[in-house]
Amino acid sequence: MARSFVINGETLVKVKGVGALASSGGNAKLWELGLTSEPITIMPRFFHQNIQADDYGPNIPANVMSMLGDCDIKLSLIHYDEQVLRNCIAQSMAYTSDGTFRSAGTLLKNNGPIFSSGNFFTSLSLVPGRSSGLPWRFPYAYLADRPLELSLGTQRSLAVCHWKALPLSTFRTTTLQASGGTRELTSDRALLWDHERDISEELVLGSIL
Repeated sequence: MARSFVINGETLVKVKGVGALASSGGNAKLWELGLTSEPITIMPRFFHQNIQADDYGPNIPANVMSMLGDCDIKLSLIHYDEQVLRNCIAQSMAYTSDGTFRSAGTLLKNNGPIFSSGNFFTSLSLVPGRSSGLPWRFPYAYLADRPLELSLGTQRSLAVCHWKALPLSTFRTTTLQASGGTRELTSDRALLWDHERDISEELVLGSIL
């Protein structure tokens, strides 16, 4: 390891998913969303819970538990594909059309892997322009809260996107259930981000339950 100036270079935003983002053949496809006008802001948020013990007094915990976390990603698109952006919006509304909600309580995630039928999360990839740059991939992301700010007028039309990523996992066999074949949802090894690059297209899988 060595110190250096870190210059990631321009960043291409790519998205991948099923539903509104699927290919014409119904497979999960990687799309170019666009280029940003300014640096992308990545803001992880970690949650912890203190374990209090009387011997340590009221202010200092005897230990601290990790309680997972999430991540906010803010980016301003200046050169982008409007249709892909509309598809991302529709995907975050549980896959209808952009501007139309499905019924309240519709789940964004099914019981299967990320690119299985009925999973409406988007894999968000930030790909650096420099070969030495570090790619960021958030497998379970969606446009959240105030998801989009559009500036419409005679000048450039920026699309400011607010993404949220969660550390989700699939149902899998745990140690205790291995002999019985039962699959359970567990937070162990739940992935929030990695530095891999999504491949261009994958088959859509069915639910594993």
